[in-house]
Amino acid sequence: MLAQALERLAKAADANPEMQPELEALRRLAREIDKGELDIALIVRLGPESFQALLAELVQQKKVQLLLQISGAGLESRQKRLAKKALHRLRSQGVKIPEKASTQKSFVPPATITEWAKITPAILMNGQQLVYYFVSGALGSSLLFGHLDPEQGLLQCSSLRMGESRARTIAEKSSLAGKERVPLVQVPREHMLWLLSLARSKSENAAAINELDKSLTRLKLKLAPDPGAHPLLAALDLENIRSRPGLGFQSDRLLDHPFFKHWQFDEATIKACAADLEQAAHSPLALSEDQLKKRMEDILNKHAG
Repeated sequence: MLAQALERLAKAADANPEMQPELEALRRLAREIDKGELDIALIVRLGPESFQALLAELVQQKKVQLLLQISGAGLESRQKRLAKKALHRLRSQGVKIPEKASTQKSFVPPATITEWAKITPAILMNGQQLVYYFVSGALGSSLLFGHLDPEQGLLQCSSLRMGESRARTIAEKSSLAGKERVPLVQVPREHMLWLLSLARSKSENAAAINELDKSLTRLKLKLAPDPGAHPLLAALDLENIRSRPGLGFQSDRLLDHPFFKHWQFDEATIKACAADLEQAAHSPLALSEDQLKKRMEDILNKHAG
């Protein structure tokens, strides 16, 4: 039974690479059956058909302990019900099922298996941003979407249950007002939550706020406080800046720096910072290395806010 399921899944994975993780999980579980203990974290990755094929194989081999392990793990209620039905089938066949297995190990899969947060750089759209947050785990898979405005705050929010493949497709087709697609950059979850917190505090859109609050509760998330000053000093290589006078301070090069793709930063501030750095690099004053370093740090601190 499991062999046929693996064969079908292998063909499906050839046509759809997104199914490869499920195929690999089922293969590993098939090898673990003889070892007497299953990795429940692998079971979380199985689709309904693969999960039922695994249960059928365990029933056929009368693997009572493994079925008890699955029924007692922190899986979805549907999966636990199916595991208990499998045990009932064995009991009806005369197989003795202990009330509690002494060797049974309870396992609670991690709440989050896959997670990512992506935003559109505010600098590209006069401050407006699109925010996407995907999470997959023991609670299922969901995509949270937000449309933010620097003045009006949260304009729109929605949350839908969907797989990662569909979520990535939606995010990659991001556009503002039906116009040309806009790029996305991946950011830490905390930064995404801070952006949502800031937008919520400015918003007067009751429907959007209500949807955000419901989504956060369902996903077990809390809005993050202000993360503090920009990590500009850590992101910019001062040694490299000092070794390349002038060249390292050109505005276009600063705009291309990864720092500016991951944090809120307006173009006027970036150009002002670039101008100050360039002026410091070409200063006619005879500065020692320590003095130059101190001046650079003062400029960066000034613009990092």
